[in-house]
Amino acid sequence: WFPQKERARALGMTMCGTPLGGAISGPIVGLIAIHWGWKASFVLIMIIGLIWTWFWMKFMKDKPDDSRSLSPEKEARPKKDTGIPLSFYLRQPTVLFTAFAFFSYNYILFFFLTWFPSYLTSARGLSIHDMSVATMIPWVVGFLGLALGGFISDYLFKLTGKQMFSRKAVLVCCLLAAAVCIGFAGLVTTAFGAVALVALSVFFLYLTGITYWAIIQDIVHPDRVGGVSGFMHFLANTSGIIGPTVTGYIVEYTGAFTSAFLLAGGLAVAGSICVALFVKPIRSEKLPQSVAEGGQGHPL
Repeated sequence: WFPQKERARALGMTMCGTPLGGAISGPIVGLIAIHWGWKASFVLIMIIGLIWTWFWMKFMKDKPDDSRSLSPEKEARPKKDTGIPLSFYLRQPTVLFTAFAFFSYNYILFFFLTWFPSYLTSARGLSIHDMSVATMIPWVVGFLGLALGGFISDYLFKLTGKQMFSRKAVLVCCLLAAAVCIGFAGLVTTAFGAVALVALSVFFLYLTGITYWAIIQDIVHPDRVGGVSGFMHFLANTSGIIGPTVTGYIVEYTGAFTSAFLLAGGLAVAGSICVALFVKPIRSEKLPQSVAEGGQGHPL
């Protein structure tokens, strides 16, 4: 619905609800589990989800023409399928390396979701109550990071006029910062230091949260955005299978979390370097010949 100059902000404001939900749910679920057991917390989450689903189905409508944010860009977008196959985009280095960076982003996120609470209770001796409060902090700063990331990217776009640069600058710098913080979090010896560094890591991580999606929307024809985004999400979310499993083996065989923290940071460093070197606009000469000759290609 939004023009390019507002796209990152729109994504950031939309997606920042994810860490906000995590911030709110942590202490609530912890208190319910303490007083009424884990089953009650699951039931509460189910009820909240069902209520929100009803509101979503009743009030959310696909009416982009009603949005005041739209500009004449909307009229310039192609109305018909350009004939660019999905497979063309799935072979592009820009898409693949953006997906890899998103994989490293999700690796840290799933590490935080699945193992950080256990780390605080088993390695740092926190109670369930204290752990619930401690894990709320990264979510709060993550909410701020996800909202701010879009504004920073759009500001850089306005300042430089370079769309891809505005996305890559935020992604590369902030993903590197997240890598450093999560790596050092495994080296500190106090619960306070670990929580502070993980909170910083999540903040920087979420600053990059909208850039993966913004890059895809910037370079991919509207008719293929859904397919390419789904493919990127599929690759990135394999980290939810790989990450917790690898972390479990590391903790079992080393007896500590240090190597697991360093591995998460190392992947983020690799992801940021790949984006810096290989993520570029797709040149028109790379388009399938039939599309290029027909003149229907998206302005990539």
